[in-house]
Amino acid sequence: MEIVHIDAPDDARLDDYRSLTDTALRTRLEPAGGLYIAEAATVIERAVA
Repeated sequence: MEIVHIDAPDDARLDDYRSLTDTALRTRLEPAGGLYIAEAATVIERAVA
């Protein structure tokens, strides 16, 4: 898996997610296996590991 570092909250790659709530994201995009959202650095590091 490639890790992409994003240094600014206004990065265009975040446009689809910036104002999206968990509920809205799950309603639109939830795959059959579920969806996992992680925001804290520690949680992301553990998920990647």
